[in-house]
Amino acid sequence: MNMKKYQLFLLFSMGLSICFFSCKKINDTGDGIKIYTIDDNIVNPPDSFLLQYNLKTNINYSVRIMFGNDSSGYVWQIGKQNSFSTRFWISRPSDDSTFFVQDNVLVGLKNHVNYEFIANNNNYQDPRKLIIKFKKLNLNYNTFNNKF
Repeated sequence: MNMKKYQLFLLFSMGLSICFFSCKKINDTGDGIKIYTIDDNIVNPPDSFLLQYNLKTNINYSVRIMFGNDSSGYVWQIGKQNSFSTRFWISRPSDDSTFFVQDNVLVGLKNHVNYEFIANNNNYQDPRKLIIKFKKLNLNYNTFNNKF
């Protein structure tokens, strides 16, 4: 009877270990591109990264991002990688302004500003994962026209 308890304990331990390791958060794509979720505090992110939303219901899911350390800004390419029917927009909480992103956009974002990036499942009841790609471009922020 003691051997049976030991075998059950081993089986339970193995099952728990499998669950633990399969639930591990993946934080990069394998090629060095960082993956953030809305649970992360994002300050001065890398030049290229992904932002992942797990949209379950028709409520707004958001994350705040502050770019850069200097007083200038950068031009970013921001685009949906999937779930194109979801709504996605940028808000500047300091003045309640919004900037809607359809699929892919080039936009100048100022450093030291808290931007809020918001996604919504757009009335779909089925859960969806939305992935947004951010890529800093080598364009002059001061002469770029499309700023937010």
